Amino acid sequence: MKTIVTSQLPVLALEIDQEGTVAQKSMQLTKQGQLDNTLLDALYPGIRVATVEIPGNELDDYGRAKVEQALARFTIGGVEFRLIGASGSAKNGKYYAVSKEFEKPIADRFQQWPEAAITYFGILISPCKVRIEEPDVRVLVVEDHTLGTNDCRGWIRRSLFEKLRLPARHFYQFRLAFNRTQAKGSFKVVEDDAADHICADIILPKSSVKPALIEKSTWSKLCSGDAQMFHGPIVLGIREVSRELEYESSYTLLTHAPESTIDLEVLPHALRQVQTLKATVEENNFDELFRLLGTSKTSRSVHGDEDPTEDGEYTSAERTVVEAALKADGSGQLVKFPFINNQLQRILCRWSYKLATAGGFKLPAFALADDGYLVLDNGQVYSGSDWMPEGYAITSLGSRRLLEVRYPIRSKDDLLPLKNINAQDTAAWLMNDLQRQGCAMSETEASERIVCGQLRLTIRSPFTRRRRRRTEATTTSTSSAWWRRAVPRWIEDRFNHRETLSNEKDKRKKKHSAWWNLPQVAVSAKGNEIGVVTDLMSSCHAAGRPDLAEVLAKELQAALDAPSTGPRRTRISLSAFESR
Repeated sequence: MKTIVTSQLPVLALEIDQEGTVAQKSMQLTKQGQLDNTLLDALYPGIRVATVEIPGNELDDYGRAKVEQALARFTIGGVEFRLIGASGSAKNGKYYAVSKEFEKPIADRFQQWPEAAITYFGILISPCKVRIEEPDVRVLVVEDHTLGTNDCRGWIRRSLFEKLRLPARHFYQFRLAFNRTQAKGSFKVVEDDAADHICADIILPKSSVKPALIEKSTWSKLCSGDAQMFHGPIVLGIREVSRELEYESSYTLLTHAPESTIDLEVLPHALRQVQTLKATVEENNFDELFRLLGTSKTSRSVHGDEDPTEDGEYTSAERTVVEAALKADGSGQLVKFPFINNQLQRILCRWSYKLATAGGFKLPAFALADDGYLVLDNGQVYSGSDWMPEGYAITSLGSRRLLEVRYPIRSKDDLLPLKNINAQDTAAWLMNDLQRQGCAMSETEASERIVCGQLRLTIRSPFTRRRRRRTEATTTSTSSAWWRRAVPRWIEDRFNHRETLSNEKDKRKKKHSAWWNLPQVAVSAKGNEIGVVTDLMSSCHAAGRPDLAEVLAKELQAALDAPSTGPRRTRISLSAFESR
């Protein structure tokens, strides 16, 4: 077993102009620019990687043809590069190329499917907190909800998880390469006895494998069922570990607040923020000032739990030169220095804008897992999925009623009303599901092995999936008891709201072009309409036309799905809305 804590794969930064000329840019120092600790580095030692940016403006047919021709293949410093895929940056016209000899093996990983490479190449280049390589691992791929799996959420055995040296009892977002394919999603930890009984080290739902595995033949299904077992080497990276954080509210959230909340709850809170800020400036209390401005310690968790994979020598206490200078100056005289004063004014302007549009709320944020469980008792495996009632969640918050907020918010229906489950109800519902399967486990043992071990922060997935694109390690902002006291009208309004819009994912059939069309598919994926649609939705609400905002909610979903399904032919313009 080889454990790699840090590894970097330098990336060559290039750009292509409208005439198809390839030029080199300055070296990037970001994580994406260096590709820290990625699966790609482990799978293909010696690979050369380049990012390629194309013009952001719309291209005419001639310019598009020249860009596509240059994007397909080019030579820099004697190395021939081939376009290979993209990540979420495809919408901004940024793609990845690799040295020529690695094109075919990587293309094979994506089944020679251009749309899949554009959509899922990010799995291989995601920076991971920790990455391990194992020579002999059994990966079992099953139907979603089998063996307690769920949408993009699987299991990892305890002994394999311990090699990652990560904190226990969290939710883990992973990237995995195995058997000439890859997977993404989230893990829970299953004990070794259950994993041994199933004869698997990692259990994945089919939804985690990207692109989807080729379907087995009818004869194979009759002989061995739908499950597929893969035995061999893997590369496993952990992209993120669930933490309790704080997020700031946004204007897209405040858009859906009732007028009574704006007048009686949001405005008083915002005015108190202004008074507090004014007092800190008058007292030269710059520590408190930058805390209010949201520039200090924004990456720390609510309870101060430090990430064990991060270097403790460095913190986010001073995010800017201005902040460091003002904190070091006890007299407060440096605030009059022109550069310092100018930069401080810019920070205050940004804060004022966010306060005026978002209300200045702080939201507790954490990942809610699905309610799946998997245990072995008396030589029998017991598992469950979606056994909790809809509209309930197990959280660490003290409020009985909650609002779950995830971005982007497409409609008021996306503020999910939840009720917190107490320990007694959780145990009762769990025991009903176990007894239905014939399990004789006691309630005390079930609470210790399942509730404490696998159901720390949980929500029933269909309630989530009905409205969201995906549930993979969903980072969730949920109202706390403080919010319940501060904005009771908002909470009550959402619970009384009758849903009118179905926000299910558009399951259009994915396009499947020939591999040599990769440059054309890549350029077609360019164009980020998410922000435009979101702003237009807010304008519709401001104009008193929530019906038009509901229409745009579907367009927002289409913009999110566009890289894999292709852009829609229809476009909704501002003039069309003005005419209505």
